[in-house]
Amino acid sequence: MRPGGSSRLRARPRTGGALLCVLASMVVGCGLETPRADAAAEESGAERFVVDGRGVRLPLTTPRERVVSLVPSLTEVVAAVGGAGQLVGRTRFDEDPRVAGVPSVGGTVDPDVEAILDLRPDLVITWSDADARSLTDRFEGFGIPVYAARARSIADFERHTLALGALLGRDDEGRAVVRDVRRRLDALRVDVSGEDDRPSVLFVVWPRPLITTGGGTFVDELIRVVGGRGTFDDVRDPWPTVSFEQVLERRPDVVVVASEHAEGLVPDWIERDPLWNSLAAVRSGHVHLVDADLFNRPGPRMAEAAEELAGYVRATRSDDRATSRDGDAGRGGRR
Repeated sequence: MRPGGSSRLRARPRTGGALLCVLASMVVGCGLETPRADAAAEESGAERFVVDGRGVRLPLTTPRERVVSLVPSLTEVVAAVGGAGQLVGRTRFDEDPRVAGVPSVGGTVDPDVEAILDLRPDLVITWSDADARSLTDRFEGFGIPVYAARARSIADFERHTLALGALLGRDDEGRAVVRDVRRRLDALRVDVSGEDDRPSVLFVVWPRPLITTGGGTFVDELIRVVGGRGTFDDVRDPWPTVSFEQVLERRPDVVVVASEHAEGLVPDWIERDPLWNSLAAVRSGHVHLVDADLFNRPGPRMAEAAEELAGYVRATRSDDRATSRDGDAGRGGRR
């Protein structure tokens, strides 16, 4: 049977700036419907426009040429559609070589507003959640158009890619990026007969407090694409804080830890902790450090993250089959 566990999860405590930046980079929000790969702009009479995460219309007149992006995953989208030359500002968390020459305007949630105004942007890309509302209002108060994004799911990534491609005058490139990611994910898709056949994958966003992925996030969707299931996929909070006791109850088969320094197989804090070592996944070596920027951003590199996840899920299945064969052989030898 599928492991259960208490559905009551602890409220997320106040945390430091580093964790806030990690959660911001994942752009927690609500998903919308899956867009068609050939549909970017909408029309109302003679007006063409795109709609951002708030439901605000941005008209498509001339391509935006002076763009500031405060959302790292969407900075990657801008670069992927060929718009790096239209960026005039980015955050300090953007490490894509294609935007290395673009000035940094600070953090994702605490940018240097005066520096942004000096850049004379014709579009600012930011968040659409409540924490960014005052920032959005401030830019719009100066008459600067804002594309505010909600990106929780793969569908959200597709929608934003198509919309930004249209805003930059790169509709064809936006559609090409969406189709490429879909093609790569389809190639990895595993047909699983039942939930019990899906290895349980615990994705660790942050170790202390222990934050993981809930159901319906892009990380949860990628895990399902490759034949696994998120350990807390029944939780509605997209990034719940959980107790270690709840992890023990649900017995994950694989532990994937997002880290800024993805070197080695097992983090030191897991190796030294007897609680973590009580997990079968840890004892059997199914613990993996992964690049946080790759896995925490719903951007054009999602397929690359899925390819990595697919290897971990396959390895778990192979071990399970080998254990099953050994058990069968042992029972046969005792007859």
